Amino acid sequence: MTKAIALLSGGLDSTLAVKLMIDQGIEVHALNFTSAFCTCDSGAKKPDKEVAKKAEAHIEGEPLGCKGQARLVSEKFGVPIKVINKGADYIDIVRNPKYGYGKGINPCVDCRIFMFRAAKKYMEEIGASFIITGE
Repeated sequence: MTKAIALLSGGLDSTLAVKLMIDQGIEVHALNFTSAFCTCDSGAKKPDKEVAKKAEAHIEGEPLGCKGQARLVSEKFGVPIKVINKGADYIDIVRNPKYGYGKGINPCVDCRIFMFRAAKKYMEEIGASFIITGE
């Protein structure tokens, strides 16, 4: 079976990309990133008890946020998920981006390259053929 790596944020676009691949018979493995800059869990809607039970390493009553959303998507579709913490090497890229800073809604090109390199490495580790995103 053909395998793919999905850059999964847990949002609508990446979730739909995962679903479309599964519907085509592709075995999907999700990759999610976290960093010191991640504030996606602050102010998020508090989950009900049933949702809280499904989110791995989630404390009931606390905000679910996007990391929990990515885990819920992976569980819903039976997709293994690997979470990578962007460390000091990522901070160096943010401080001194080779291709400049992103503007407006455009992401930092260097940050995208960082994530795609990590995805390529994971792709090679598990023998996947390609990478998908929600873009």
